[in-house]
Amino acid sequence: MKRGIAVLLSLSVLVTSAYFTASKWAIRHETISFYDPDRNNRLVAVDIAVRRDKEVQANAGFDAGTGALTRIDIRGRGGRSLKDEWSKEISTTLGLQIHGYPNLFTTGAPLAPAAALCNMTTCLQHQVDWITGCIAHLRARGLTEIEPTRQTQDEWVKYHDDIANATHISKTNSWYMGSNVAGKQRRMLSFAGGVGTYHQKCEELAIRGYPGFAMS
Repeated sequence: MKRGIAVLLSLSVLVTSAYFTASKWAIRHETISFYDPDRNNRLVAVDIAVRRDKEVQANAGFDAGTGALTRIDIRGRGGRSLKDEWSKEISTTLGLQIHGYPNLFTTGAPLAPAAALCNMTTCLQHQVDWITGCIAHLRARGLTEIEPTRQTQDEWVKYHDDIANATHISKTNSWYMGSNVAGKQRRMLSFAGGVGTYHQKCEELAIRGYPGFAMS
């Protein structure tokens, strides 16, 4: 009886030790900093836990943000290829539409918080609601086509980059910047200006009748 208890205790110690050893290896902690526009552009530091198995996956060439769409042969006006265009420059309008690709609505795409820096389910729901409202706006007016103008898209990309370049994330070599994929443009894949700011920008467009979007 005593021997059995001793064996069980020994096994418990070994299992516990193995668990904490594995956990220590599996999770790495780091601090990222960014300027939060919702807090008067104050520098905010956030501690995050990084799963090493996902980090290994990322370092192995995980094509975050763009891969899900570039693996589809998406064609726009005049046969233009989204894969070819994004191989040169990754750009969207609020991560919701892309100039030259009418009626192509996207969720979880680059240059929106949903790409990496928010609760995915919550942010995707907001994007779906925005898209639903946009389609309803078109139908109510007998319109069938919408796409952002080049100017609108360029303005969003610049706004996105200005915020991104003020953070330390933009100076890292990570999948957040696309640097884990050979030949991929270095651009922060997720909008770092805050979910609240992003929602406000989206809602302002909807309330004003989608200025900067060509509709027909």
